[in-house]
Amino acid sequence: MFSQILLGLAFIFFAYEHHQGREWIINNKLKNAWSLEKRHAYQKSLVTPYALLGILFILMGFVESLNVFSVTEYVVLYSVLAIPILGYSFLKARTFFKD
Repeated sequence: MFSQILLGLAFIFFAYEHHQGREWIINNKLKNAWSLEKRHAYQKSLVTPYALLGILFILMGFVESLNVFSVTEYVVLYSVLAIPILGYSFLKARTFFKD
């Protein structure tokens, strides 16, 4: 449970850092290849997926501690909730890598 909560907090921290436009979180290759405006737009597009994944990890950590689901139900619930978030993030990021 605690590892999921910490992982969720890490995702929320990364969402905050992307929202603030911090440069340390971006790969150096992208820093050199993209303009400042494109980097900031890319970072702003990652705020929502990171925040949603962070909230999902924290909530699922609490759900796991309640022991109301079997392992199979827990994995299926996790997958059903996480796949749309990951799909959304890939679709948003894909627009920046089309050249």
